[in-house]
Amino acid sequence: MFDSLLALKKGDPYQRRAYKAIQKVNVLDEFVSYDPIVCGTIPLNIHDEDSDLDIIFYVHDLDDFARRLSEAYQSFKSFSLKTIEVNGSAVVKANFYAYGFEFELFGMNQPTNRQNAYLHMMVEAHILMDHPEFMEDVRHLKREGFTTEVAFCECLGLDYQNPFERLMDYGEEHNYI
Repeated sequence: MFDSLLALKKGDPYQRRAYKAIQKVNVLDEFVSYDPIVCGTIPLNIHDEDSDLDIIFYVHDLDDFARRLSEAYQSFKSFSLKTIEVNGSAVVKANFYAYGFEFELFGMNQPTNRQNAYLHMMVEAHILMDHPEFMEDVRHLKREGFTTEVAFCECLGLDYQNPFERLMDYGEEHNYI
């Protein structure tokens, strides 16, 4: 199984800087009870200059989570906190800049290993393990303006009318998730 934190810790210099930034803001230890998982393109080493550090959380009490996020990170540059609805569920989302990275913290009342951000990352990690030649192709397509999911669909020759669903379907078809 793909371990996103280990990938950062042992990755290239950019990934190692991301790992150190996560450690400096102490988010994984401070919020350990919320089962945090680092997700996204940086652990997969397919990031671009606009990629943020995505960390997801399993949250039962969104108000308490929002309060704790505010207390911990409101002093960081460009801190914002909002409650939004995603796929019919309320989520708390915080963004801020710290140690050279934009952080996006995303909490919802769903186990982190069942959240879409995690599932997409796992599918993409498996695809890259099965097709390492896609790594540079995905990076190139992202530089050309493709989203990560569309870039993967393009590499796989999949219809990308709804790339999020198509990658999830692909992951299920190949027993990745």
